[in-house]
Order: sequence, then structure tokens, then C-alpha cells
Amino acid sequence: MNTTPYTYYISWSSLDLHYYGVRYAPGCDPADLWTTYFTSSKAVAIIRSLHGEPDIIKVRKMFTTAEAALAWEFKVLTRLGVVSKPNWLNQHTGGRRIITTPEMIAKRRDTMMRRHGTSTLGNNPEYRTPERYAKAKKSEVATKKASGAYTEIAQKIAATRETKGSYNATCPHCGKTGRIPGMYRWHFDACRHQ
Repeated sequence: MNTTPYTYYISWSSLDLHYYGVRYAPGCDPADLWTTYFTSSKAVAIIRSLHGEPDIIKVRKMFTTAEAALAWEFKVLTRLGVVSKPNWLNQHTGGRRIITTPEMIAKRRDTMMRRHGTSTLGNNPEYRTPERYAKAKKSEVATKKASGAYTEIAQKIAATRETKGSYNATCPHCGKTGRIPGMYRWHFDACRHQ
């Protein structure tokens, strides 16, 4: 049994309704599209029952593996942004459901309230204060100092400076002295005092 996964596009142009899908079942063939296979989308089935068959039915691309077909479908649906467009019947991007209904938003809000005491962590002043960040940074620095990590790093830097020499350079055109990367960027051949 030969399997050829493929992506397809169907459209009711008079209604300005579109659908992009993938077929990767064992034994599938592009010739089956709209002869024996009519998509698994419930939204497409509803539109078919109300308005008849689509006037545009196209096999868009064929693949050798199901994974490649699924990845391509996800890429196309994401680039087109079909989930947020009302004239597209796709309700998710390749198995990753991202439609947000008011019920889903309320459920997320309730979960956040139960777990964190707020509906959004980003808007909670407790999570965004500079004091909170400073406290976390101080504890991180203290941990590194206690473990001797800072002294080890300082020794490595000092050893590098000794072997490579000074990090400073002086521009021959204007006489300014500074760190080498900046000096090469703004002075020497690029100096405006040449």
C-alpha cells in the first residue's frame, strides 16, 4: 500500500471561506481528495451541508513523510494567521489549538487566581517590584561570592590581561585613549581628526 501525505486547499469563493489541511493516513493518495476523502474538519462538514461543495479544491504539496506534511501545514497556517481570520475555517494550526473563547480565558484566569492569587503575574505589583529583582540579584551575588566563583573569575581576567597586555589603545590622530574595540570602531582609520 503506497502512502503519499499531502496538504490541500479548499475554498468557497462566493462565500469567501477557505480551509487548508493535511492528509497523512496510511494508504492516502492525493487522488482521494474530494472523491473518497472530504477532510476531517467539522467546520468544513457544516459548511458543506449548508452551502454545498467548494468550488476550489487543490492539492498544494505532496510529501514523503507524514512529519514533513504536518510541519508544512503548521508553517503555512502560522504564516497566514488563519486562526485569527474569520473567513478561514481552520480552528487550530496543525493540532495546536489556539482559539481563545471567553470560557477558556475565564478558566485560565481562575487557575491563575488559585495558584498565584492574581489573574496575571505580569500585572501583579508583587512580581514586578525593583526590590524583588534586587533581592534576587543580591542572593545570587552572595552565593557566587561564598562559593569563590567571583575570585576565580577575577583571577582568570587578571591572567588574561597579563598575557595579552593592556586593553587600552591610543589614537595617533587625536590622542584619545580607550578600550581597543571602541577605539578601532571610532578612531584610527575612522577618526574624524585625520
